[in-house]
Amino acid sequence: LGSCTSGQQNMSGIFLEDVFDVAAVDSAGKKFDKVSRIEGKSDTFDLKVTLDVNTDIYPIKKDERLAMALASTLHRDGTPDTGEYEQEDFPSIADDYEYVVCGVVFRHRMLEGKKHVVASFGGLLLDLEATESALDKPGLNMDSRVYLCIRKV
Repeated sequence: LGSCTSGQQNMSGIFLEDVFDVAAVDSAGKKFDKVSRIEGKSDTFDLKVTLDVNTDIYPIKKDERLAMALASTLHRDGTPDTGEYEQEDFPSIADDYEYVVCGVVFRHRMLEGKKHVVASFGGLLLDLEATESALDKPGLNMDSRVYLCIRKV
């Protein structure tokens, strides 16, 4: 993994791909019955990942290893989405993952020399923290629609 180079999106629509170990689950306490906040550090891009996951449908435990991809479209050939749910059967990036959600990037901020990019997936949040260059990806611009894809490895 780690297929993203120089901020360019590859032909599949995936613009960031990495693997991380879950270091903590609900470290600040359990807030919701069916949602857990997981935290980890990625291998390739040294991202600090904080992610809310619907653990009712996708349980995650501490020390599990997860592959994560962020994509601008689910079409394998990179064809842009229409912005509406497509029921047609097409080869999808989602076929390679177990948990896929669609959301929007809504915040960029710098804290203590690190860039944070925050996206919401129907209220479930993803906060990526890293160097500014690691998060300088076209798919992570403000108001960009993004697909978060996860599988256990």
